[in-house]
Amino acid sequence: MDEGDVCIPPRMHLSSENIDRHGLYLMDCGEAFYMWVGRSISDIYLNEVFNVKSFAELPEVSYELPDLENELSEKVRQFIAYLYDTRPFGIKFLCFREGSHQSSLFFEHLHDDKTENSISYFEFLKHLSDQLNS
Repeated sequence: MDEGDVCIPPRMHLSSENIDRHGLYLMDCGEAFYMWVGRSISDIYLNEVFNVKSFAELPEVSYELPDLENELSEKVRQFIAYLYDTRPFGIKFLCFREGSHQSSLFFEHLHDDKTENSISYFEFLKHLSDQLNS
């Protein structure tokens, strides 16, 4: 599959500040693709991509997207297929809805976030750079 044939969304920084409850996000974690679906995503989008009428009908975790015959579904599946094609080996796909127990897997990979006891990945790289330059 050629990149010119695929609708590629813009990349985002790995930070929870960029995650909105109205959205759907796909993260490439190396060993897996994680898709997170926000609680306030459009019912139309849910119907066209997941074949469900509302967020409540969306399974907590799914391992594939339904093969639906509409333009939006085809674009999403085509982009994911493009990502699979860039891998020399198999990779798993997990889709989490907001609030599911396993959605923490998605947030654990937001490397630009920092916690009370740690620095962000960006701050860590800056610290290394400062150490090397001093």
